[in-house]
Amino acid sequence: QWQKRVQSRARRMIVIDDLANRTHQADWLLDQNYYLNGHSRYQGLLPPHAKILLGPEYALLRPEWREVRAKKAKLQAPAKNIVLFFGAADIHRQTTKALNALANQKFFVRAVCDERSAQYKELLSISKQHGDFDIISFGNRITDAYLWADIVVGA
Repeated sequence: QWQKRVQSRARRMIVIDDLANRTHQADWLLDQNYYLNGHSRYQGLLPPHAKILLGPEYALLRPEWREVRAKKAKLQAPAKNIVLFFGAADIHRQTTKALNALANQKFFVRAVCDERSAQYKELLSISKQHGDFDIISFGNRITDAYLWADIVVGA
């Protein structure tokens, strides 16, 4: 396993994981997601000495996200603007499902999608059918989209 080889050359090692489906040879594990059964998800997958850093307070974020949090402290009512972002891969096609579910609703929707994604062309087609939908590139400054949004749906 690659982690054993790396650990033999390093004093300490941290692993970033959110799947909890494989063993790790690390001193720390970082999972920035919130789960009700957080610590038990990694039971038996880490060495006994490993420290688990679990939850959003450990999220690795660029500094501009502090600005977003400060500016978006409260939900605008009624909510009109929605951003969808299910990650670069979105292997379960959640963006397509969400756009279809929001069709003919009274929202403006911006979906963030990598132009290399298998569903990118389909999303563009859906957005052309609905004047209130926009597809923005993964490379754009996502924080601007979040500032625009009243609601953000994602993974």
